[in-house]
Amino acid sequence: MSKRFFLLSFILLISLILAQTQIIYAQEEENVEEEQQPKLEEINDIQKLYNKADEYEEDKKTLESRLKELTEIASIEKTFNSSKDYINQCNQKFKDKKLSKNTDIDSMRTLKSEVAIYSEICSNLKNQIVERLKNIETLKNDWSSRRDYWKELQNQSIFANNLNAKDVFSSGDKTIDEALKLFEGADTSVTKLNQNISELDREINKLIEELEKFIKNLQSRLFKKSHSAMLSSKYFEEFSNVLNNKEETKKDNKQSFSEIYDNYGWVFILQIIVFILLCSYLTHVKEDFLTGFGLRFLHKNYIASSIIISVLFGIPFLLDNYPPMVKLVYTILICISTAIIICEKITNKSLKAGVILVFILYILYKIFDLADIPDAISRLVLAIVSLVAGIDFFKMNSTYETANESTKEETLKVKFVNKIIGVFLVVACILQIAGYTALANHVFHITLKSVLIALLSWILLGFLKSCVRNFFTNVYIEKYLKQVIPNVYEVIKQCNVIITIVVVFLVIAGILAAWGFYDNTILGAKSLLSLGFNIQDIKITVGSVAWAVFLFYVILCVSWCIRNVLENNIFPKRNIEPGVGISINRLIYYSFYVIAFAVAMCVLGISFQNLAVIIGALGVGIGFGLQNIVNNFASGLILLFERSIKVGDIVVVNGTWGTVKHLGLRATIVQTFANAEMIVPNSDLVSGTVNNWTMTNRKTRFTVKIGVAYGTDPELVKSVLLKIADEHSVVLRYPAPSVVFTEFGDSSLNFELRCWVKDIANMWKTQDEIMYEIDKKFKENNISIPFPQRDLYIKEMPSNIKEIVSDNKSSHKKK
Repeated sequence: MSKRFFLLSFILLISLILAQTQIIYAQEEENVEEEQQPKLEEINDIQKLYNKADEYEEDKKTLESRLKELTEIASIEKTFNSSKDYINQCNQKFKDKKLSKNTDIDSMRTLKSEVAIYSEICSNLKNQIVERLKNIETLKNDWSSRRDYWKELQNQSIFANNLNAKDVFSSGDKTIDEALKLFEGADTSVTKLNQNISELDREINKLIEELEKFIKNLQSRLFKKSHSAMLSSKYFEEFSNVLNNKEETKKDNKQSFSEIYDNYGWVFILQIIVFILLCSYLTHVKEDFLTGFGLRFLHKNYIASSIIISVLFGIPFLLDNYPPMVKLVYTILICISTAIIICEKITNKSLKAGVILVFILYILYKIFDLADIPDAISRLVLAIVSLVAGIDFFKMNSTYETANESTKEETLKVKFVNKIIGVFLVVACILQIAGYTALANHVFHITLKSVLIALLSWILLGFLKSCVRNFFTNVYIEKYLKQVIPNVYEVIKQCNVIITIVVVFLVIAGILAAWGFYDNTILGAKSLLSLGFNIQDIKITVGSVAWAVFLFYVILCVSWCIRNVLENNIFPKRNIEPGVGISINRLIYYSFYVIAFAVAMCVLGISFQNLAVIIGALGVGIGFGLQNIVNNFASGLILLFERSIKVGDIVVVNGTWGTVKHLGLRATIVQTFANAEMIVPNSDLVSGTVNNWTMTNRKTRFTVKIGVAYGTDPELVKSVLLKIADEHSVVLRYPAPSVVFTEFGDSSLNFELRCWVKDIANMWKTQDEIMYEIDKKFKENNISIPFPQRDLYIKEMPSNIKEIVSDNKSSHKKK
């Protein structure tokens, strides 16, 4: 609560300062703009006219080089030509996809995202061309204004009859005419390229619109029955017809394989060489070296790791339209290798079996999707596989009951995920049997793809966390980092939290893209980050909030590092008191808090002027409704800056002794010697009387009062007391201890032993030890400490009392 109101107070002050600064800066900008406005030079003699003509000649040379730069469009043309070629390829791909029966939505979304990338490239090229055309037009207008100005100079009477001036004017006219001729046809090539880019942009937009229509058409087909039911007679007829045409399919596959080898054989050989080199390197490299970078799994599964790296290495060398058979082989190799690496990190046997099953199902789907297999056979196989896999995933839930390797919470999560996967696979089987083939294949594919995204993200998350841990725990880095950050593992923990948030966000975007909400993961992430709402003219989005929070957190981390350096390195070397250091660190913390808040507001788009109005309104409300709280806040600031009371000070508040434990902005916590925490409002500490025993110095004096019996030698008492004080190790020699004869009491001679100690924390213990020693030494020196006594003296006994006493004695004798 105190921090919030402290922030409001500081932000009000800062916003007013910044608002005033902004006004001054705006006025300065207006003055600069006025100064930058071109002013016609007053030329009233022939020398200035010569100088102006020479200036035009130099400017003409500069103009030539500048126009050459602006009309140099070779790099832009190269990018344009490559973009145009790729768009032509995309058009051809789109035509082929429309004619194909096995076109899926994912491939069309991928194609659309690729075309969208080139749309952005085309827009950037167009912006560059437009900027160049604007610069050429600006230069042309500038020289046109120079020509008008030069004509105005010729009409002046001062140069009318001057022959030298006529020569200068003719030379200047020639220079200006030559400069203006440079503009003739200078922008022709640039303008033509601009037209071509505009045509390409229109073509790209048209292609994107056609792709969107086709994707919508495919989505509408998902919910339409595309094939006959598998239990119908028509399906059995199709199946029997397929069995009679096996040889044609095999023949086509052989022909395509030979063509693939002729076109891409060199890429395959290159990948094999890379695979052999990687295997050799990973088997000879030290495991500790890879472990230091979080890459231990590369050494342990060097064959699988080498396969993945070699396949990814060769893909850029292939053309964009490389055959489906190559895609199928690459998919199988990467899936098998990835499954091996993932299963190595899983200890639960049932979970490992589930991961293997997911990869097997994905490979089977790709085989039936990319290979030339008849629909009747692929439908039957996929229906059986979906049903069997769904049942297996449901059975895995029972096997987890006996699994002891995972915790109960993790087991419940795995059970829940397995049930979801099993449900979707069974639904895919039912749809396949019912004849909704497109929808069944889509459900089957997106289910497996979502699981694979989650698994790969889990591996990526573990890898990133391992890299962060190994980086911060490195011997050399940790050595220097500890000077700034004493707790390195806390930094690792915070970094892991940030990494987890980012990876989970990307997983959500990827899964949404896989389910068809977005074209790809990048667009999904951008769309999620752009979600938000409007507050008048300000749009608050998820991305802006995330960025504001991140910057807020980073600034506070910087504050934390600075405070750690001061606390651990600067303050001890400068012998600064702990309480003073805490006050300085607290001020730094609050200052950075205000800066972080201001930066976050700027990122969110909230201007300081609006913020000042809001804070002003809040200030008025606070002033009327929360006067006591504001008083305490102001008192807290006074205590923080004035440092009359610091953390660690021993104070007496309302007769209660205690130590200041926390100095807040609303109240101060004082821990009493009975270990009770007393919360004292700051206004009471500022306006009231507080005894601070350690404000400027912890040295203090204590007094021991002693009374001795009358008749005791006072000099002996004084010497004994001084000897006791001098022999104690804690009592200071300067100021020296002293003994004061204070008074003649009713039953004793009263003395005071006054001693000084360096730290008040030792006062009570020292006083206790000295009193024990006084009792001991007094007994050894026969010095008695009297206690109050009362004596009764009777001068004369009454006569009747004597008779009563004698009667009592006689009666007692008779008895």
